[in-house]
Amino acid sequence: MFRFLVLTAARSGEVRGAAWAEVDIDERLWIIPGTRMKAGFEHRVPLSSAATAALTEAREIVDGSSLLFPSVQGKPMSALHRGRSTTSTGLLLIARGSHCEDAANAAHG
Repeated sequence: MFRFLVLTAARSGEVRGAAWAEVDIDERLWIIPGTRMKAGFEHRVPLSSAATAALTEAREIVDGSSLLFPSVQGKPMSALHRGRSTTSTGLLLIARGSHCEDAANAAHG
């Protein structure tokens, strides 16, 4: 989940609540409905090859859940960092340290 979060530059709540119905792997696109967005507007997120690979790996693990990254109970995971924010630069450094092949262009495919 964290790798996908870094690669898409999305908010943690958007990733935690992400559903397979929102993702089009063939088009490499994640469409977050406005009802789940802070501003209330639909958001289209192009998926890099690394983000698509993360989803392919996740699909093999989640065992039929409607969520991309369900908790053990099958519900959305709890907040990653309560009361803390992580900068985009910090996330980019983490991604580069993880040897993501397209970390520099991750958020924009």
